[in-house]
Amino acid sequence: MSSKGAFVVFGSGPGIGRSTAAYFAEKGFKHVFLLSRDTSRLDEDAKFISSVASDAKVQTLKIDLAADEDTIRSILREIDEKLKAEGVPLEVVLYNAARVGPSRVLEWERKSLEEDIRVCDLPVSDPFFCNLHFQACN
Repeated sequence: MSSKGAFVVFGSGPGIGRSTAAYFAEKGFKHVFLLSRDTSRLDEDAKFISSVASDAKVQTLKIDLAADEDTIRSILREIDEKLKAEGVPLEVVLYNAARVGPSRVLEWERKSLEEDIRVCDLPVSDPFFCNLHFQACN
């Protein structure tokens, strides 16, 4: 299969995130970006993908999607700049982010609930995200 554009995973981890990234890398996506708040897991995920597709360039970035939007935009600009510098189009984005842990809905603190909502509700209507989509489609 011929080389494809870039594959970006929000919420890389030992299950769906890295397995899907490895599959796409094996099928010709040679630029893979893994994003997660857990840097030790990012390293493990990158090694796993490289073991499946040794010719894939796997880059990792730490990001907490519960952070403020400016922080998220900064990381996305970094990805955008790297892709432009290498002349690689953004082709696939997997949004696999989640906050996982034991909880009781009626016992959550308001702050925790707000963080969960921010992680699951990335502002894709934001002009920056729309611009990334437009660039990927052209």
